Amino acid sequence: MVLTWNVPCRSCPYCLRGEAHLCPQGIAHAFGEPYAESAAGPVWPSMGAATLAEHTLVPAAAVVPIDRSLPLDHAALLACGSLPGSER
Repeated sequence: MVLTWNVPCRSCPYCLRGEAHLCPQGIAHAFGEPYAESAAGPVWPSMGAATLAEHTLVPAAAVVPIDRSLPLDHAALLACGSLPGSER
């Protein structure tokens, strides 16, 4: 599986017509409020935490299943491996 940082709400007009990448709630998730509290402090969403951790807490909509035969370097492109250059 890969994780997406732009989590679609699946109920707005964009999501309902198959344009989840335009979901206004998706970007709010990336910089939103903490999901929970732990003994060490708040558990922040993806852009406020170490996303290279071994464990993470994300909404189910952030999890994208992939075929096991897909090479990991290709799978990285599905998550955010190509994102930094996408606005050029």
